[in-house]
Amino acid sequence: MSNPKSIEYLERENANFLERVEELKERLRNLEELLKKERESSGEYARRLEQLNKSLIEKGELVSNLKKQLEKLKNMGMLRFLWFKLTRR
Repeated sequence: MSNPKSIEYLERENANFLERVEELKERLRNLEELLKKERESSGEYARRLEQLNKSLIEKGELVSNLKKQLEKLKNMGMLRFLWFKLTRR
């Protein structure tokens, strides 16, 4: 067994700690890179979701306009029907 107070023992312990610190720094760098990629990905998803929402709103407006035009056409058809009934054509 090594003497915990010897210089060799303390140097080995110091080297082990420094090695462990370097390993932890490397893991931290890897995690930071993963976090960066995840943030970029979530930002892209947010942009795509915003685009899809805008597209959905536009399509909703188009459907609304089509419904209005359909109602106008129905009303015009009813008026024509009444006109023909009244004029007996």
